[in-house]
Amino acid sequence: MVERQQALILDAAFPPTVKSKPSRLLIVALGGIVGIFVAFIREAISRRADNPEHAQQWMQLKQHLQIRRQATDTQATTPAATQSNQPAHKAHHQQHPQAKNEGAPHQC
Repeated sequence: MVERQQALILDAAFPPTVKSKPSRLLIVALGGIVGIFVAFIREAISRRADNPEHAQQWMQLKQHLQIRRQATDTQATTPAATQSNQPAHKAHHQQHPQAKNEGAPHQC
């Protein structure tokens, strides 16, 4: 059998007198500021990529970051995966002759 329990109402419910947080105006203002900031950053990156001199620097930076990401990804995997990263690492050393000793530990 199902037992019935009774509830006791202590106070009557009533609508709030003050609006709760967060403020809609604050959310819209912060969203607008962040949106404008992102638009400026994207435009700056786009303009740098359109300039041939800056485009080459941008590509080198992207390659360098990709090589670093691959290196950190392969450190957590097996030694066989580390060996597959060696061609990219050699290409990195061709671009950056100051990192001469491939076998020696160094910061890429």
